[in-house]
Amino acid sequence: MNYPSCALGRPTSPRISVLHKNVPNVLGAITQVISGERLNIENMVNQSRGAYAYTVLDVDEKPSTQLRDKLMALDTVFRARLLMP
Repeated sequence: MNYPSCALGRPTSPRISVLHKNVPNVLGAITQVISGERLNIENMVNQSRGAYAYTVLDVDEKPSTQLRDKLMALDTVFRARLLMP
């Protein structure tokens, strides 16, 4: 898979990166999972190329260890990573 370039600079808060299908409502599903953790999205960038997309989100607090599993449970998500500064 060839994903597009996507950058927010150096993280200063917890960061979530998600590789996913480029189809309608994916961002809504991702942000719903994140808001279900009571996290606030401080910054977000999304880039797509054809059938694939990459989204990077900076959040205000450290996510739970279960957040990655919740994102991976979405049938449109290929990979999710939690990055701590």
